[in-house]
Amino acid sequence: KTDLRRLNSSVGMTAMSPMPILKVRSISSGSTWPIRSRSTKLSFIGVTSVSALVTAIRAPYRTGAMADITLGFDTLEPYLSRHPYFGAVVGRYGNRIGNAQFTLDGQTHKLAANNGPNHLHGGVRGFDKYAWTAESLDGKTGVAFSRTSADGEEGYPGNLKVSVSYTLTDDNELAIE
Repeated sequence: KTDLRRLNSSVGMTAMSPMPILKVRSISSGSTWPIRSRSTKLSFIGVTSVSALVTAIRAPYRTGAMADITLGFDTLEPYLSRHPYFGAVVGRYGNRIGNAQFTLDGQTHKLAANNGPNHLHGGVRGFDKYAWTAESLDGKTGVAFSRTSADGEEGYPGNLKVSVSYTLTDDNELAIE
């Protein structure tokens, strides 16, 4: 969990104009979900079902002015092309797998190479390149995303069900589970 108020004061933020959240409301059956704090109405998290991506975190400075503290883009299109994985859920594996292969139970699995001869953050079409299923969280201020990575996707064996949830707590914390 990240306490956004503590983060702001620890990095010595000064007032600046807030950046816009994602301008595109829908693409490839994806949608943008705003998450606002129930208690203070001071914080805002923007996430989208395309990539289960965090597109904005707006938090108050010590002065009370709001600003987006995320690193990213103003529209969805740059996220769908090659980018530095800003706000993305990567997978099945986060980091590089040398020579785009690994051995499991004596069987070598060849993966999609997308970083020279290596496999990076899930391959050519990692988790950040899919639309995820979104659902609201009962009793919480947040959203959960899920998807199934099928056997053979990017060379990985077995089906994998994966989910991530983003919740903005009454204490102004972003919980990612």
